[in-house]
Amino acid sequence: MDQKSDLERQIEYLKEYCSAKGYNTVDILTDIASGLNEKRRGLKNFLIMLLMVR
Repeated sequence: MDQKSDLERQIEYLKEYCSAKGYNTVDILTDIASGLNEKRRGLKNFLIMLLMVR
């Protein structure tokens, strides 16, 4: 299984989980990279969103 199909499977699982819990999904941020790599677009976008909420 490649990283992209694994990512798609994880996204579908989390969308179903959020729906079952009644959570409102605002956005889906993704990265296909190592978790040890801090230079990821999805991570940067997530941190920017957090700063905007403050």
